[in-house]
Amino acid sequence: MLPLNDLCWLPDRISLRPLSTLESSHNLKTGARKVLERYYSLNSVGMFTGNHTQMLQETLSALVGANKNITHMQGYLIYAKTQTHNTFFETPLAR
Repeated sequence: MLPLNDLCWLPDRISLRPLSTLESSHNLKTGARKVLERYYSLNSVGMFTGNHTQMLQETLSALVGANKNITHMQGYLIYAKTQTHNTFFETPLAR
């Protein structure tokens, strides 16, 4: 059985970026940045270069690689990510 708090962190693929560098790329204004810093003590955020599907695939690959017998186990796998907005990456895009 895997522990409930098993975490697959990909430090070679997820980098911490200072909030001060996100104004141009993510439209994070100075006032909003100060609120995040003051009230939430947030100074940096984790950034992943791929899309959400790639993030899920790499996380699952790391989990299976570290736990070879997981394919023979029964139960639920819960994948949680934190973000500042809602996205619906599980829903296929209309083409």
